[in-house]
Amino acid sequence: MDPLEDPVKRGRTYDVSGRQERTRLSRQRVLREALRLMSSSGYVATTVPQVAEGAGVSVEFIYKQMGDKAALARQVLEFALVGDDDHLEMRDRPIIQRMIEERDPFQVTMLYADMAGGINARAGAFLVALAAAAPTNPAVEELSKRAAVSRRAGARSFVRDVAGKTELSVPVSSAVDGVWALTSPELHRMLVGERGWSEERYTQWLGETLAHALRLA
Repeated sequence: MDPLEDPVKRGRTYDVSGRQERTRLSRQRVLREALRLMSSSGYVATTVPQVAEGAGVSVEFIYKQMGDKAALARQVLEFALVGDDDHLEMRDRPIIQRMIEERDPFQVTMLYADMAGGINARAGAFLVALAAAAPTNPAVEELSKRAAVSRRAGARSFVRDVAGKTELSVPVSSAVDGVWALTSPELHRMLVGERGWSEERYTQWLGETLAHALRLA
C-alpha cells in the first residue's frame, strides 16, 4: 500500500463503485419487470408504480434513472432486442459477425433465424403491445414505428448478405418483403403463443421457411 495514499479517498472510490453497481442491477430489474408487465398486460395497463413494486425499487428511482413511462418503454425495447444492457451495437454482436464470416448462404439463413427467433422470444409480445398502444401516445407511436423500420432494415441487410454469397432467383425487394413478414412478432405470437409451438420448433421452422423462400433449399 502506498503510505501516501489517502485511505478516506480510497474508501470513497470503493463506495462510488459499489453504488454504481447497485444502480446498474436495479436498472436491470426495472427493465426486466417492465418488459414482463408490458408484454403480458399491455403498455397502457402497466403503471410505473407496478413496475417499481415488482422490481423492488421506488417510483422515484424509475423516474430519476429511466424517465417517464414512454422513456422507460424505449429503454425496455433496446434491452429486449439484444437481451442485455451492454450498449454493444447490433453489428458488433457475435452472431452478426458469424453471419458475415459464414460463406454458406443456408447456414447464414439458419443463423439469422436463430437471431430473429431469440428477438421474438424476448421482445415479440412487447412489440405487439407497443403497436396496440401506438394510438394512445405520440411517443409510443414513434417508438413502434422506429422498431418496425429497424426490423425491415435488418431484413434488408440479411437479404443483401445472402445475395452477396449466392445468386438469388427472386427479386431482392420481394425477398426483403418475405423475410420481413416471416419474422414478424405477430406471426411468432400466432405460432408460439396461440398454437403452442416451442421456441425451438419455431426457430427451426423459420430457418427452413426462409431458406425455401429464398430458394436456397
